[in-house]
Amino acid sequence: MKSIKRALGMLVLGLVAGSAHAGLLGQTVNVQYLFPDSSTVWNGNSTNVVVGAGTEISGFPVGDPRTNVDLSDSNINFTYNSSGSWSSMSFNGVHFFDVLAAIDAITGVTINGATNMSGFDASRITFDADNIWVNWQGLPFNTQTVVSLDVQFGRVPEPASLALMGIGLAGLAYRRRKA
Repeated sequence: MKSIKRALGMLVLGLVAGSAHAGLLGQTVNVQYLFPDSSTVWNGNSTNVVVGAGTEISGFPVGDPRTNVDLSDSNINFTYNSSGSWSSMSFNGVHFFDVLAAIDAITGVTINGATNMSGFDASRITFDADNIWVNWQGLPFNTQTVVSLDVQFGRVPEPASLALMGIGLAGLAYRRRKA
């Protein structure tokens, strides 16, 4: 029984150790400005940033620098440099994605209480395991406007780790049946 517990513990440890990085700090993220729809990068606004201390992008999008973008381990923060409103096209906003597939799966994106953009709600955020889209279409902003998003991550075992765990569990079941 002791050897079964030890083997099971080693399998679980292997699954945890084999997963990607939880959080954005030190990771490479691509930031794109999309307009007038969610598949069009506006005016070449696509850049890779390494997430670290301080603001990653000052004056974004390039050519119309309304926004500063600051990423931390589990937060994306936008501050504004001017006043106005975003055009009402089908999509007018930002897309973030994991360039190197090194970040754990995104499992949630929630609006932080520091957010004060009028009309901004959860319907403006879309995400999947590797991407976050933020759509500001039609919303007003000024130099006091802040949009702050908290990002949650989950560990997703790699297929090889799952296969190894399955083989290990089958072996344990066989050993137990023989005993």
